Amino acid sequence: MRAAFKKTVLVVDEGSLASTVQARDLLRIAGVLRIPRVVLVGGSKQLDAVDAGKPFAQLQQAGMKTAVMDEIMRQRDPDLKAAVEASLAGATDKAFEKLGANVAEVKADNIAGAVAARWLKLSPEARERTGVMTPSHELREGINGHVRELREGINGHVRERRVAGVDHARREVLLDRDEGGSEVYRAEAVELRAGDRVRWTRNHKALGLVNSHTADVTGVNDGKVSFRLEDGRVLSNEGDPQLRHLDHAWASTVHAFQGRTVDNVIAAMEANHPHLTTQKSFYVEISRAQDRAELVTDDAKALREQLEAATGERISALEGIGEAEPKMEGKANNAVQGVDRQPAQGPGTGTEMVRTDISLPAKEHESSMRERGHGMDLEL
Repeated sequence: MRAAFKKTVLVVDEGSLASTVQARDLLRIAGVLRIPRVVLVGGSKQLDAVDAGKPFAQLQQAGMKTAVMDEIMRQRDPDLKAAVEASLAGATDKAFEKLGANVAEVKADNIAGAVAARWLKLSPEARERTGVMTPSHELREGINGHVRELREGINGHVRERRVAGVDHARREVLLDRDEGGSEVYRAEAVELRAGDRVRWTRNHKALGLVNSHTADVTGVNDGKVSFRLEDGRVLSNEGDPQLRHLDHAWASTVHAFQGRTVDNVIAAMEANHPHLTTQKSFYVEISRAQDRAELVTDDAKALREQLEAATGERISALEGIGEAEPKMEGKANNAVQGVDRQPAQGPGTGTEMVRTDISLPAKEHESSMRERGHGMDLEL
């Protein structure tokens, strides 16, 4: 494998979404295989990992060679571009001013319904070009539920797995049959209709499907569901239990949507959610669109005040206990080169993107990496 990867540059997109554990494992693998260079690409103002840690920011603070691309290329509408620039600067009032009438205020219990209605009133062609997103899974499920109820169709497939019993003394879950390597999860009934948009919630290696891969339901008949993928393939869940791990996909969370670009966006945001209503979520919601971004909330004034106070910046464990971030001590003891900030050449499609290069020693053995103690693992 070292021979196969000896001239490889490993590029990791959406680097800010990587947790400490994921970044550590990635760099360990890259070190063992002696991959010459690892490049992390991501937005410094975008969302952090769901799991603990912020290695993307910490590696830059520690002196990783970094290039910044700060010219916005995605937004084609001048007012939307100005709103995105204001959100990056933390100027929430200006961002709302530029969004203007595209900020809609509805009752708190009607956010999901209002978003669904706005999307459904579009033409089929416009729906394909319009993304729907929200920071919370609760709102995402609510929007998907309203879309399903408002659309015409017939009821369809129900998916389930069964638990035969629980041995509390031995802390074991007993299944109705031994399948080997089984997983335990909560069974939920999902109604599917022809024309529904769905996404898979687990990988299917044999079919080349990954978590969040989307498809359209083309037919439902006695529990058999047919799907059409974006690449034109037609699949059926008959005889394939892995294809039962799915959910509706008209609306997505901001974390799932972060890497996408669409013409238009309809976004939902609760004014006073204690954890998810942040400047980072707001920026991602309005900046995925090229032409138009609509924001639906329950209290526009309260939302502006919340966003002014909640940046969404994460505190690392070292920062939490008052320790300074670790500093690099040069290439002799570290796998990361020094800082070299310079504007990237050529057009891009993102906003405030950061490219970080990690140059790994070509001949360093994994044993020495484990022994030195003050290297890459500790600093992450």
